[in-house]
Amino acid sequence: MKRILILLAAALTIAACHPETGFDKTQIADATVRMSVKKSEVFRYDELKCQMSYNKSLKQFRAGTDNMSDYFVVKMSAVPTRSGQTLSADVEWTTSTSINTLSSVPFEVVQMDSDNNAWLWSARQDISVVIRILQ
Repeated sequence: MKRILILLAAALTIAACHPETGFDKTQIADATVRMSVKKSEVFRYDELKCQMSYNKSLKQFRAGTDNMSDYFVVKMSAVPTRSGQTLSADVEWTTSTSINTLSSVPFEVVQMDSDNNAWLWSARQDISVVIRILQ
């Protein structure tokens, strides 16, 4: 019986992952703007304490606290328009002790919705972001 429970738990864990990339489908349960690195959430948007912006000409999304002590920036090679699309992006984010940057990170658009929210996933860097393409 114990062996069956272990196998069942393993199967459920595998089933929760996006088959092509390993993206955890629980991350697309809601459209909250956020960034996770190596499965650890480094930023979550709170409309009472944060701001977001999108620069159409630069293809750049920013979200941060009102005083910008915590933020993340995604500057993309293309505007996300559909699931399955691939693009590259320069990303920058803060932690409690540092400012981190990565260039030319490959992303897949995992999901888009009618509110212009885009769920992006980089299997290579284990980074997921949810951004909003503001009009």
